[in-house]
Amino acid sequence: MKTLSSAVSAAALALGLSLAAVAPPTAANAQIAVGVSVGIAPPPLPYEVQPVIPGPGYYWTPGYWGWDNDYYWVPGEWVLPPAVGLYWTPGWWGWNNGFYAFNAGYWGPTVGFYGGIDYGWGYGGFGFGGGEWRGGNFFYNRAVTNLDGRPIANVFDRRVTPFTRSRVSFVGGRGGLTTRPTAAQMAAARARHIPATAEQVRQARAARTNPALRAQNVARTRKVTAGPVRAATAGPNRAIAGRAAASRMTAARTAAASRVRTARTTVAGRPARAASAVRARNTARASVRGSRRSALAQRGASRRSMVRAHQSARARATFQRRSYARSAIQRRSYAGASRRSYARPAMQRSFARPSMQRSFARPSMGGYGRAARAPSFGGAGRQPAMARPQGRPSGGGGRGRPG
Repeated sequence: MKTLSSAVSAAALALGLSLAAVAPPTAANAQIAVGVSVGIAPPPLPYEVQPVIPGPGYYWTPGYWGWDNDYYWVPGEWVLPPAVGLYWTPGWWGWNNGFYAFNAGYWGPTVGFYGGIDYGWGYGGFGFGGGEWRGGNFFYNRAVTNLDGRPIANVFDRRVTPFTRSRVSFVGGRGGLTTRPTAAQMAAARARHIPATAEQVRQARAARTNPALRAQNVARTRKVTAGPVRAATAGPNRAIAGRAAASRMTAARTAAASRVRTARTTVAGRPARAASAVRARNTARASVRGSRRSALAQRGASRRSMVRAHQSARARATFQRRSYARSAIQRRSYAGASRRSYARPAMQRSFARPSMQRSFARPSMGGYGRAARAPSFGGAGRQPAMARPQGRPSGGGGRGRPG
């Protein structure tokens, strides 16, 4: 392993040393800003998980391999661009005259050449597909940006196809990419640049002191969660430095947020007090929410009353139908009973007893209407008995007196 000093690298560039046959042209080496050259190729790129965007205005900068006696991974993070209309060109490693040199990233009006390396999340090897500037606002591509339901108004959908679909992290040399910059990318490399922001520099320093981000540890999982890196706490000096960096980051974010609020609360060209404007805005929002809740409550109460009235009307209608049905059944039963009562006397007359039809006149008794024979007392000269006129019968058929 060999390390060249920054002076040697600058001298080599000044002399115009050519790259290997597979390396990009010399014009692209104008991006070399850090005099780091090593004889070991960088490891493959890990799979980086993009965190949720903090809010509107943030820009995604992908992770890359750094060097400090060994490779370590600098995770990507969301940062605020130094000015409106600037894009970030990621850094990349390239083969240069027997060594691997690091080309630092920069901010510029267009995305330059970064070796065709597929960093992901919009940086597929050529340009940036994660978003674009439209006027003074940055629009995000939802296809490759982790918005996670955040209230971001400026969004669009566009499919991004990776340029290489490879995890190789360097250009040139054995096993490296063979991509070359276009004329526009070479022009972007020669244009005026803005270096990395203080937040990006702090991220690189924190990653260098974190043992978990060393190449041998990253190679075990092949997956890294992007986001701000905490400084290692192996010693008190590092802990103090980490706390100081965190406080500086918080102060920078607070200042940026206050500038945004002040710009939004400008009245007649003069900035109003941000605190009073925020309080007034929160009060107005609270009143709107309260009125909305009361309106929803009134609407719910009216709906419940309408439902109760509808249920009462249905119950009354059901009761009336049932009452009418019962009265109809009763009327039918009364009509049937009346018909049966009208038919009953005729049935009684037709079934009159036979004894009532017979005559009450009895037949004549034994001696009624016949001539009684005169009893014979044995005398020969007796006169025969006279026939008794019909009248009340005597008791037992008596004999007539002699003449």
